[in-house]
Amino acid sequence: MRQVNGGKIAWKAWKDKDKIFLSVTDDGAGVSNEQLKALYDETAGSGARQGLGLHIMRDLARAVGCTVSLQYGNANGTEFILSF
Repeated sequence: MRQVNGGKIAWKAWKDKDKIFLSVTDDGAGVSNEQLKALYDETAGSGARQGLGLHIMRDLARAVGCTVSLQYGNANGTEFILSF
């Protein structure tokens, strides 16, 4: 896993018609397809190196009634968009 010195996380919120959006963007190592399974598949495992972030995001999104989508995920970071 690539380490990013001075990494940044940014968020923004906006409204479009009757929907509210929240995006969370980082400039980290990105998300692999294997890691991304945790966002959509409750049976996907987690490990110490992968963390619990996507599992927590999935469960919280369900609890508050929103959907989570991946805007991009590559070696230059990842942006998740929550739609309410």
